[in-house]
Amino acid sequence: MTGLGTPHPGFCHQALLYSGTTEYLTQVPGFVEQGLAAAQPVMVAVPAPKLNLVRRALRSDSGVQFANMAELGRNPSRIIPALGEFLGEQRGSPARFVGEQYWPGRSAAELAEVIRHESLINRAVAEYPVTLLCAYDVDALPETSVADAWRTHPEIIVNGILTPSHTYVPGDDVFADDQWPLSMPPEQRIVRDLHFDELSGLRSRIHFEAAAAGLQADRADDLVLAVNEVASNSILYAGGSGVLDLWRDGDGALVCEITDTGRITDPLVGRHAPGPGLEARGLWLVNHLCDLVEIRSGLKGTTARLTVCI
Repeated sequence: MTGLGTPHPGFCHQALLYSGTTEYLTQVPGFVEQGLAAAQPVMVAVPAPKLNLVRRALRSDSGVQFANMAELGRNPSRIIPALGEFLGEQRGSPARFVGEQYWPGRSAAELAEVIRHESLINRAVAEYPVTLLCAYDVDALPETSVADAWRTHPEIIVNGILTPSHTYVPGDDVFADDQWPLSMPPEQRIVRDLHFDELSGLRSRIHFEAAAAGLQADRADDLVLAVNEVASNSILYAGGSGVLDLWRDGDGALVCEITDTGRITDPLVGRHAPGPGLEARGLWLVNHLCDLVEIRSGLKGTTARLTVCI
């Protein structure tokens, strides 16, 4: 998956704006069964309660892969790699995908990353003959999120009718980092302005603070590994140093932010699966270890904000 090829004429990215369970169970299973009738494999990735509803509504689930989006897409940066793996298995044959990335309880930071994901997906898998259907519950979502669905999808289904989006923004414009500034870190931080010229000491400090904050041992190890990957990239590619801050947020999570003077130019960084020799493994691994990863990069440098829930 390169995301750089010529768009396939069979690529289609639609948003379903639905209201209520009845409409959902008409549109989503219908979309899946249309694909199955055309001998197209289908992947359905929606939150678990709706996943069960869709499965029960289908006449047959043979040829359908199911995934709980609340796990797969907790960090939205994990969705494109999973979709790329599914499409790669089809070896160029037409396929379908249903995704629902929004659900009640999503934080503002998570919602921002979902929007950025939706913009990038138009670039990431456009070379495949795939029809993507992204479901949005208009009764549960803020109006701004519904407006973002119109901005990031070329086609919209409203009241069962497919229509071109009148506010769709092509390219990477919606994704642009300057449109999504990170919130300011709190004044009170567990660790502040920690320079990481020596990685073993950095790892020990993060593990100690993570355990002290109440993070389970395996999740503390995940955070240490994720920080080590980002810090190593800073040392190798961003002038050899960087600064780290660590704090607790109000939602019961530990947040680690790393800033350096390097610049990331590939908007799909971390969303490519590693190559045979594990090249480009760093941020891909970080995305799979953390509950949320926010990357912002520009002329002044790069900030990577990693969140792990306690």
